[in-house]
Amino acid sequence: MSKNEKKKDSKQDKIKKLIQQRHPNAILIENASIGSKLDVNEYGAFLEDCVVVYTLNQSETGLVRIGRLPWFEETKGLVDHFAFKSIFDLDNTTFVVGNHGKVIEKFLKANKQMSLEVKERKWHEKILGFRSGAMWKKVIASLAYLFLFLTVVAAFLPEDSGPVIFAASLLTLGVGLAAMGISIYKKRSLKISSIISLAAIILFFFSFTFPTDSERAAVDEPDEIETEIEAESTADKEPEAEEEKQIDDNKPSSTEEKPDDEEKEKSEDDLTAATVVNIVDGDTIDIKLNGKKERVRLLLVDTPETKHPDLPTQKFGPEASAFTTSTLSGKEVKVEYDGPKYDKYDRLLAYIWVDGENFNQTLLEEGLARYAYEYDPPYEHAEEMKEAQAEAKAAERGVWSIDGYVTDEGFKVEEKKEVAKSPEPSDSEPSTPEESSEPDLKYNPFGPDRDCGDFDTHAQAQAFYIAAGGPGSDPHRLDGHDSDGLACESLP
Repeated sequence: MSKNEKKKDSKQDKIKKLIQQRHPNAILIENASIGSKLDVNEYGAFLEDCVVVYTLNQSETGLVRIGRLPWFEETKGLVDHFAFKSIFDLDNTTFVVGNHGKVIEKFLKANKQMSLEVKERKWHEKILGFRSGAMWKKVIASLAYLFLFLTVVAAFLPEDSGPVIFAASLLTLGVGLAAMGISIYKKRSLKISSIISLAAIILFFFSFTFPTDSERAAVDEPDEIETEIEAESTADKEPEAEEEKQIDDNKPSSTEEKPDDEEKEKSEDDLTAATVVNIVDGDTIDIKLNGKKERVRLLLVDTPETKHPDLPTQKFGPEASAFTTSTLSGKEVKVEYDGPKYDKYDRLLAYIWVDGENFNQTLLEEGLARYAYEYDPPYEHAEEMKEAQAEAKAAERGVWSIDGYVTDEGFKVEEKKEVAKSPEPSDSEPSTPEESSEPDLKYNPFGPDRDCGDFDTHAQAQAFYIAAGGPGSDPHRLDGHDSDGLACESLP
């Protein structure tokens, strides 16, 4: 089994496992799509009341729901069972399943009292290539079967069978033309005569695959001329090799030949226009891309925290957020992807270009971020960004002005000093807006902006989403793009 097949199998196992976790009572989990075309990356959970179709998200860590098709009792429909799929047409609503089509048919008839008519086929319509009824598929299938048959027969024929097959092709062609003439005279279908004529043409060309007497004799004789030419070629190899080596030494390298303008033009083609609509912190922003709002995690940089739920505001964190706000807020920017497009929290991973400058690299130059998070190297701009960090470090700029502040894990957190607790407000005092009215919630739903990375489980994120006004209102954008009322579906 090849590496691609192993990867494909593991992807199928992964989506089936995730669907099983979400729908433990599913009757069947099978490759399925809504519509008449089957997508190998989509799988359906066949439930008692509906079928729900899913695919994997970009990071292959969670599910994205494609659609849901409910079952209605006493529905009338048509089932067409093909060799590798079954198409169900239920009251003008169509879905297709890869395997176990007859199992699903039996379930719908028995449990939902559906009246399903199975499309009947003649014996020849059950042969692969003849099932769809399309004429071009029939012709191709007929030619393929004939060629396969002749190839097998040729293995058992002697090498001098070429003239016999050539004569047979002429005879078959004569029969085909005669049948065609009779069909035209009696105004009948030309299908059979056309197939006979095509078979004759194939036989005609097939006869030339057998060697002639002169060709067999040429193969058997020792080729002295070829041996002499080979010897002369070997004698000339050394001076030719020396000459080619001298020519290659005088050629400029490929990197020297490639102009800088061409490299720049190539990178410009990969950029996508967007507008910055919100600044979350120094290394996270919201953009409007192709009419949709997307959250972007700046690639290969990490700024000190200002909104982490478990960490205090870190030094140079506010400065990094202020710099990002002043540079990017409301600006038209370019987005460049490098490696995986999304992280496990469904945030875009990208470089942001503004006024022709790589803003990710600018953060490193200003000493407001550290180089971090190489998930899928190599990266196109890695070297220049590392050089920018080294320059800021040598100049002791920003985060590098504090000895030992930057670590491999992030930024050193200072231990909190004990502070005398102020007396708690009495029951008669009104609570402030920052206090959470839900004791089971991890965060105040009316407090700072949160994303899926702030939560440990889907249930925790869903409770916060409902408390914040979901599904009618989603100020923290936890529902993603499908608006199905489920927050942070990629979380366990």
